[in-house]
Amino acid sequence: LREGRADRYENGKWGYVDRKMRVVIPYIYDYASCFRDGRACVGVGEMENRKYGYIDREGNVVIPIVYDEIIVYINGVANVTKDGKCGSIDEDGNELIPVIYDYVGTQFVENDGLAMVRQGDMRGFVRRNGDVVIPIVYEDAEIIVIDKRNGLLSMGTDKEQKRTAYYILSDYVKEQH
Repeated sequence: LREGRADRYENGKWGYVDRKMRVVIPYIYDYASCFRDGRACVGVGEMENRKYGYIDREGNVVIPIVYDEIIVYINGVANVTKDGKCGSIDEDGNELIPVIYDYVGTQFVENDGLAMVRQGDMRGFVRRNGDVVIPIVYEDAEIIVIDKRNGLLSMGTDKEQKRTAYYILSDYVKEQH
């Protein structure tokens, strides 16, 4: 029993009961978590197609049950997956980071800094509100190019140094003098 509610399984479905074992939220869910901060994660559908959202203590849906995955709220932010894409939402279900990425890290959740995002082979960093801070314009196993406010920054491994902006510019200056 947590926050006056206990999740309970009956006839193949989950619901919630109060301290006196009275049903307070009907047995309609295929997944149900314990309540925390007045909310519980619930899911509907078979495991391979299950959708998740959140309900309040009265059973009202407060986060739509549309997500393929919801990673636990930390500091008011949860990472979500929907239709194979990732993003993040606040406690009211508002998108913070648009659900358009292949991956969203959780760094900002832990230290209120930046979150790493990935689309395909490209990575970048976004703020908690979804603003792109450091867009990556090119990346492979040997080199990365970052679009910064004052121009492009490129870095390479020891194996690949000839294609970085520094080496291209250095070679050009050497040729001119």
